[in-house]
Amino acid sequence: MKVEAFLAQSPRVVAALEEAGIDFEWLPFPEYYDAPGRCPMGRSIQPTSIKRDTLPTEVAALVRPPVERDRVGGEGRGTLSGGQALIARLAATFVEAGGTIRTGHCVRDLMTQTDATGDHVVGVWATTEEGAVEVRARRGVLLGSGGFEGSESRRHAHGTPGRAAWTMAKDPARVPSWFVFDSREGGRLPGIAMPEGDPADHLAAGTWVEAESIAGIAAAIGVPAQELEATVERWNGFCATGVDEDFGRGADEYDTFFTYGEGPNKALTPIDQGPFFAARFVLSDLGTKGGVVTDAHGRALRPDGSAVPGLYAVGNTAAPMTGPYYPGPGAPLGTAMVFASLAVADLADGSPLRVLVVDDEVNIAELITMALRYEGFEVQAAHSGTKAVAAAKEMAPDAVVLDIMLPDIDGLEVLRRMRMTDPHLPVVFLTARDAVEDRIAGLTAGGDDYVTKPFSLEELVARLRGLLRRAGAQAAAESTVLTVGDLTLDEDSHEVYRGGDEITLTATEFELLRFLMRNPRRVLSKAQILDRVWNYDFGGQANVVELYISYLRKKVDAGRQPMIHTMRGAGYVLKPVS
Repeated sequence: MKVEAFLAQSPRVVAALEEAGIDFEWLPFPEYYDAPGRCPMGRSIQPTSIKRDTLPTEVAALVRPPVERDRVGGEGRGTLSGGQALIARLAATFVEAGGTIRTGHCVRDLMTQTDATGDHVVGVWATTEEGAVEVRARRGVLLGSGGFEGSESRRHAHGTPGRAAWTMAKDPARVPSWFVFDSREGGRLPGIAMPEGDPADHLAAGTWVEAESIAGIAAAIGVPAQELEATVERWNGFCATGVDEDFGRGADEYDTFFTYGEGPNKALTPIDQGPFFAARFVLSDLGTKGGVVTDAHGRALRPDGSAVPGLYAVGNTAAPMTGPYYPGPGAPLGTAMVFASLAVADLADGSPLRVLVVDDEVNIAELITMALRYEGFEVQAAHSGTKAVAAAKEMAPDAVVLDIMLPDIDGLEVLRRMRMTDPHLPVVFLTARDAVEDRIAGLTAGGDDYVTKPFSLEELVARLRGLLRRAGAQAAAESTVLTVGDLTLDEDSHEVYRGGDEITLTATEFELLRFLMRNPRRVLSKAQILDRVWNYDFGGQANVVELYISYLRKKVDAGRQPMIHTMRGAGYVLKPVS
C-alpha cells in the first residue's frame, strides 16, 4: 500500500510545489538498478539552482554544506543545486508563507495525553541552550529528521555495528579497505572523494599512502605483496579486454555515467603509471535503513500494527519504503516530501479543530454549529456563561465563538475565566452592538475578533479560520527577540516590554505589533496589515485596523513618547523615538 500511495501522491506534490513557484527541471542521471520499469538516463527532476545570497537570511543559514565538506568543517557553495536547492526552496516558501523554523531544539521525548481512547502524542520535550522546554502540538507530531543510524544506543540495542558518529556498516578495524590508483590524474583520487582535499594533506594525515611500486603500496598498507600485484595484474587485463570478469563493471549505464577512460571500457582504467597511491576508505551506510515503521499515511505503527494516535514519521526517521534498497537519487528526500504531505493531510482530517459556540439564542447557536460542522470543525454548543466555562474545561477548544450578551454572566467575564486556563485561547465575539465603543470594550477585554449581528455565516467562518491561522503562527513562533528602540518583543515567550515595563497583549494585538516591529520605519497600508495579520479581506471594514492600532497605542505608547505613527492617506509606521 505504501508504494501505491507514493505513486499516486507524487504528481500531486510536484504540482503543488510548481503552483507555489518552485520550478523543476529534468536531470539526466541513471537509475541505480537495471530492473523492470527502468527509464534510460533516469527520470529524476530537481529544482532549478538558486543563489544562496537570494534566500531569506534564516534559510540561507540553515542549508548545510554538502556532506563531503560538512564532515571536515568546509563552507557551503554559493550556488545551491540538487537536494540542497530543493531544501532551500522548500524552506524559503515555508517561511514566506508565514511558517516558523526553530533551531537548537534537541527532542528528548514525546509528550502524551490519555483519554478514553488511549494515549495520544500531543507534543515533545526538547532541550535548548537555555534548558528544557516543552513544545505542544494539538494535532500531533511529525518526525522528519534524525535517523536510526544516528543513535548510538539504538545501534547497540539492535546489533548494528560501527559508530553513530560516522554511520558505518562495518568496523574498519576488522575490514581494512583501500582504493589503489596510479598517477594518471596527477596524484588525485580518480573518483568522488570525501572529504575533498589536497593529496599532500591526505598523505600527511595518513589517509593516503604513496610508493614507487605496487609492492611498496602492499608493504605500506599491510597486505601480501604478491597477492596485491596479482590483483592489479588481473585488473589491468580486464582493462585491456574491456570486460570485468569479476563484477561486470562498465556494462551498465550507471557505471559509465561518471567515467571517462580511453580504453575499450571507459569504466576500466589500468593501474600502471607510478608512483602509486592507496586511499583508505570506510564502508558506510547512508542513514536510510532503520527507523519507525509507518503506514501509507505516515502514521507510526506499534509492533501489533496499530497506529500511535498523533505520531507520524517520514524521511530518515522512518523505515524506508524501499526496504533494504536505495533505488535512485533523491529517494530519502523524495519519499519524505510525499509521505509528509500524506501525513499532514491525515493529521488535519483525522483531528478536526474543536470550536465552542456560546449563544443563549438556541436557533443561532444551532445554525452556527451546523455551518462549522459542514466546514469540518468539531463543534460543541453552550447556551449560558456558566455552561460555557465548564464546557471549555472539558473539551479544551481550539477557538471559541462567544456571544457577549448572556443571561447569567456576560461574555467578557466568560472570556476572563476561560483565559485563566488557556491564556492564548482564540475568541471571536458575537455582538448585537454595532457601536465602536462596544467593539473596543470587547477587544480591550481580550477578544481577538468580533462579528456584529446579523452576520453572514461565510464571514464568520472566514474570520474564525483567519484567527486560527494567526493563533497557530503565534504558538509556533520562533525563538527570536525583536527590538525597536526601547520596545522588545520575544516571539518565543510572547513577552513584550517597553522601557522595562511589561505589556500584556492579546493574540491579534501581538501579531499586529510583531508585523510592525518586523518592518520598522516602513509605512504599512491598511490593506497590507489586513492581509498579513487577518489573512483575508474585511470587505471594506478596514476600520478594524484603526481599532487595533488605537488600542495598541494605548498599551505601547501610554505615558511615553509615541512610536506608532499615522501617515495620512498611506498607513502606519512604527519607529524608535529619536
